[in-house]
Amino acid sequence: MNTILVICTANVCRSPMAEALFKQALPEARVLSAGIDAVHGMRADPRVVELLESEGLHLGEHRSQPLFSWMIEASWPVLVMSERQKRVIEHRHPAARGRVFRLLKESDIGDPYRKGAEAYRVTHRSISEGVERWSWHLSRIDAEAKLGVCA
Repeated sequence: MNTILVICTANVCRSPMAEALFKQALPEARVLSAGIDAVHGMRADPRVVELLESEGLHLGEHRSQPLFSWMIEASWPVLVMSERQKRVIEHRHPAARGRVFRLLKESDIGDPYRKGAEAYRVTHRSISEGVERWSWHLSRIDAEAKLGVCA
């Protein structure tokens, strides 16, 4: 299984949520998260921590980190929350072109930061849906690779 990289803006809400959900869905995968404008060392948003703890997932040790080139080089897929983030990453890291995808193919996932509880729930549902789809897809690719089947 490849390294999965999930990216948002500050690495305190959406990408830590996606990282935790991917780790639960694909325990054999290496999962990283980062932010395109992250400040190093920030804790996850308390609302995200609370929301995930209700599902038995813990983000207490999470600290935000900015996106580094080595993360992109080591990962496939590179998953973002918005088309804007995809463009920023491909501009800053041209070698990433063709490896950056939105977590939800059909829509951006809005940032709930400092919005009401419902915004966090909506974001969680969207991220959960994206993680479920990608997990299925990545598991299928991994299984085919183990069988020597060309997809």
